[in-house]
Amino acid sequence: MKNIILAACVAAFSAVSGAYAQTAQQPCDCVILTEEQPTTYRLLTSNNCYLLEECYIVQSGQTLEIEPGTVIFGDVNTKGSLIIERGGTLIADGQPNPMVSPDPIIFTSSAPVNARAPGDWGGITILGYAENNIPSTGEIDI
Repeated sequence: MKNIILAACVAAFSAVSGAYAQTAQQPCDCVILTEEQPTTYRLLTSNNCYLLEECYIVQSGQTLEIEPGTVIFGDVNTKGSLIIERGGTLIADGQPNPMVSPDPIIFTSSAPVNARAPGDWGGITILGYAENNIPSTGEIDI
């Protein structure tokens, strides 16, 4: 039952976030996020837009917080992505329903509107401490 509820939530999030992502336009003055997070805590505010160039890595012991309403673009040319390493923290509590609040957190491609396609950017990777699905082998180190 949990898997069905999780799948429904993911599908709903994808549908809502996809609609917003297709209309988000990248201004020229985005803050560039590249390589490793330089501090233990960083807040991405909704009054800026952000561009992931290559991999932006939040390491163990670091926290990245993203305000509702923030727009983050993944660079098409470098396949920009966000990586949260084991022990790193991501706080991202946007509101996906525009009827409740117009403040979703949007991750999308840096390609022009109507030219965006799946695979344009690298996505979000969260590395955790979960066990794998092969009995008796425990965790997999990456």
